Amino acid sequence: MKRLNGALVLVALAQLALLSSGMMRKEAPRPPRPDPVRVGDQVGELPGHMDGAPARVALRRSDQRWTAVLAFASDCVHCETVAPDWSNWLRKEHAFEVIGISRDAPQDAAAYRGHHGWRMRILNVPRGDARTGFLVSRTPWVFLFDDRGVLRYEGHGRSVASVDSIVRAGRLTPPGIKTTPPPQQGE
Repeated sequence: MKRLNGALVLVALAQLALLSSGMMRKEAPRPPRPDPVRVGDQVGELPGHMDGAPARVALRRSDQRWTAVLAFASDCVHCETVAPDWSNWLRKEHAFEVIGISRDAPQDAAAYRGHHGWRMRILNVPRGDARTGFLVSRTPWVFLFDDRGVLRYEGHGRSVASVDSIVRAGRLTPPGIKTTPPPQQGE
């Protein structure tokens, strides 16, 4: 009887060890990872909310204007380091539209924008949308889409000043940046 009790105790301990190590636990499925948006990919629009209402920001535009998308998070320490540069840059007029994009609650994103004096609309993105989720997965980050919705540039938020020259040139030439040349007429 003592041997049987000892064996049962040993089996119970082995099961506890396996449970605690996770070998017997069934892992919960992980949420899908956001689809990366790479230079050269086309994104027609970004879904989300603006001013508390559902909204879609069109990146494919008939007016031939490009769109700069600035991804930020109010709790990101790196965003705080580039915020003054973004503030200065956003005070200037640009030949393209500038949109902020954030996963923050709308009131938090608006407060952060107000604190830094940023003049731009903010798209609050839902956590469920894979493509826009990817755009806000790195902050601070700058994305530049041409009028066809093709991503032409992406880089760290400190590179925001180079966006003007990229749009003016109509092609991507900054050294050390992953680039795709703009399409030729008729493509």
